[in-house]
Amino acid sequence: MESVLDEVSRFCATQLQRYGECVDREGPHFGDRCLELKREVTRCASDNVSAVRAVKEKCSSQIEVYERCLQNNAADPSACAEQVRALYDCTHQ
Repeated sequence: MESVLDEVSRFCATQLQRYGECVDREGPHFGDRCLELKREVTRCASDNVSAVRAVKEKCSSQIEVYERCLQNNAADPSACAEQVRALYDCTHQ
C-alpha cells in the first residue's frame, strides 16, 4: 500500500497539495467546497497509477455503494462502516 501512496504522491503532488490546502482552509465544510479538487486527485491517480486503476475496476460496485452511503450520511460517515469494510475486503482479495 505504501508504494501506491508513493506513486500517487509522485504523479499527483500538485493535485494533492491543492486539495490539502482546501481542506485546511475550509475546515468542517471541506466536503462540498473541495469536491472538484478531490475529483482532480482521483482522476490523476486513476490516469497515472496502475494499482489505483486496477482497484477501481475490480471493486467498482463496492466503491459505488460506499460513495452513495457517504452522500446519504454526510453528517455521520461512521454509519458507512459496513460499506468501508466491504471495500477494504475487496481491495485485499
